[in-house]
Amino acid sequence: MHFLLTRYLSKQVLQNAIVISLIILIIIASSRFVNYLEDVATGSLKLSFALSIMLWRLPEFLTMILPLGLLISIIVTYGNLYANQEMVILYACGISEHKVLATTLLPASIITIIVVYFSFYLSPLGLTKVETILQKQISENKFEVLTQKKFKKIGGKKVIYAESIDKDKENIGNVFIAYQDYKENDSFIILLAEHAYIDHDRDNDSKVKDKFLILESGNRYDITKLSGVSRSVSFEKCAVKLQFSSVFQEIDRKQALPTSTLLQSLDVQDRAELLWRISMPIVVIIITILAFILSKGEVRKSRFTRLPFGILAYLFYLALLVYCRNNIEKYGVNYSYTIWVVHIVMGLLVAFFYFFNSIKNYLMYRKYYLWKN
Repeated sequence: MHFLLTRYLSKQVLQNAIVISLIILIIIASSRFVNYLEDVATGSLKLSFALSIMLWRLPEFLTMILPLGLLISIIVTYGNLYANQEMVILYACGISEHKVLATTLLPASIITIIVVYFSFYLSPLGLTKVETILQKQISENKFEVLTQKKFKKIGGKKVIYAESIDKDKENIGNVFIAYQDYKENDSFIILLAEHAYIDHDRDNDSKVKDKFLILESGNRYDITKLSGVSRSVSFEKCAVKLQFSSVFQEIDRKQALPTSTLLQSLDVQDRAELLWRISMPIVVIIITILAFILSKGEVRKSRFTRLPFGILAYLFYLALLVYCRNNIEKYGVNYSYTIWVVHIVMGLLVAFFYFFNSIKNYLMYRKYYLWKN
């Protein structure tokens, strides 16, 4: 009977966890892909690159989505069993609450193994591939978004116009650029140049850090809404930084480092990233027990009553870990203990609520025993 119970509960929890995780993944991936399409529209990212980036980032998303999917799955599955009084029948047949929890930890261990694989290997590998794709994108000398004798928006902020472009799109003639001054909202900057070309700034690893449009033989005009042209400056050369795809702002290079490199590194940010990867499997186990506690409900109450509390608890748990990781990066390795404090406190809270009824019954029995004697 125990084998049948284990197979039934594990199957239900895993199936629901996979379906729920896929639904959440589709929602999150769709919202991210919309941002990538905006970059495609402005020419800062190729469509083929956007699709590849989206695929390679799926393991990163699933690392945090799978624990949430498991939490919702346990609450919904067991909440349904409690609502239909099936759990009452199991307990009446001699199946203890501890055995049900032990059975629940079986599918949770499978999810944990997947999260470990994603967190320690597949997610860093995917981000490495994303970094390679982005480097390929910004290393290209072709200014693909620019069309001859047409106004185009670059990076959502700059408007550019070119009167002539050669076949290789490496030499541009009679360029007009306009954008708002980030220091003063009511001021605009206009650049006019006879010639322009693309240049790159690289780091020590020969990876492109920044991409510039170099203007030659031109003028800069500072224009305000009230007074018109307030300043005019001539220049021989002027570099205008081109805004990269929004993906650059989302990717942190340390997240793409292999786990073996993080283990050998003494860098503070690398240690913080390593602790984050170790934390995710621990989160799965603690969240599983929390979901099991929240799944208990009264027959007449909705099975989804405690679901929002579970989701908020998971998000709060992640927020605390992110806060601790940022503190480690900011203040040093001496703050590494804070991330373990979060795990220990969450574990103790979950253990307290799990044994709450047992503690309560023991105290009532103790009170009754003392009163009788």
